[in-house]
Amino acid sequence: MPVSVRRFPTGRLPDDLYTYAETQPPRRRQRPSSTPAPMTVTDDWPEYIPVTEAEIAVFEAWFGDILEQLNQGE
Repeated sequence: MPVSVRRFPTGRLPDDLYTYAETQPPRRRQRPSSTPAPMTVTDDWPEYIPVTEAEIAVFEAWFGDILEQLNQGE
């Protein structure tokens, strides 16, 4: 099966075909500070998180064997 080749209207290759070799490499970024800024952690979860019966069924379907093993270890 022949490979499709892009044809240019003039039959010539574009003039800027090899300009990538003339461009300057990107400047190196400065190294990050050795002491990162402190992060603030905010707990905005509600006290009660509703869970549907369908979610419980999916969890039990995937992790039922593992949960059963954990219960037998008690």
